Amino acid sequence: MNQGFGRMGQGSSSFGGPGMGSRGGMMGQNMRGGQGGGLDANGNDATGMAGSNITFQSAPVPVKRGKAQSFRLPNGQTHWYEAVYTPQGGINWSQAKALAEQAGGYLVTLHSHQENDFVFGLIQDRKYWYGWDSSHNGVMNGPFIGAYQPQGAREPDGGWRWVSGEPWSYTNWAYDGMPGDKDPRPNTQPNDSTGNQNVAAFGEVNIPVATWGDFPHRFSSYRSPFDGKAYGFVIEYNAEPQ
Repeated sequence: MNQGFGRMGQGSSSFGGPGMGSRGGMMGQNMRGGQGGGLDANGNDATGMAGSNITFQSAPVPVKRGKAQSFRLPNGQTHWYEAVYTPQGGINWSQAKALAEQAGGYLVTLHSHQENDFVFGLIQDRKYWYGWDSSHNGVMNGPFIGAYQPQGAREPDGGWRWVSGEPWSYTNWAYDGMPGDKDPRPNTQPNDSTGNQNVAAFGEVNIPVATWGDFPHRFSSYRSPFDGKAYGFVIEYNAEPQ
């Protein structure tokens, strides 16, 4: 991702309440030390400081769950996908991972253009997308997905894996000059522009897109001193959730 973190948009039910770049620098300059640390081989925060003990009931912000939608995968299996909307942000990738597992699923893993496009269709509404201001050239980022990079992996594109343990055989990273990219700065992803961008979310050009960008796993943390938010995440289920 290229945003600079100078400081750093359906659901049927709502939980929570009060409580608890690089492109020349968009997300790259001011977050070092604030959103650092790494992920272990299983995608868990190595420091234990990302708040992954969260539950839907204890979430510090509203978390609006959607109705799971079915999709037949190219291999013939049917999986279900739930878009979760966090209208105030305040949920980072590690917390989204924990909530997805609590729900009986996992952060979505994507293995084909068909699956990726289906999931994008669940979250293409602009309410799921955070738009950076003009100082960041209006780039947008969307919900988290289940891709991560354990600490020690070769940067920027080495070691990426899925939370499900499935093979890392398909990618859809954003690239410089792609349709919707109005930012003049280089933007091919992943770029690890801040030195600790180890998870993925949809983005990151000037419109909602089905491509991905890399982000720190503590990006969008509640009351973070850094700019930027993620307004949701997608849960995948291997069987229809009850």
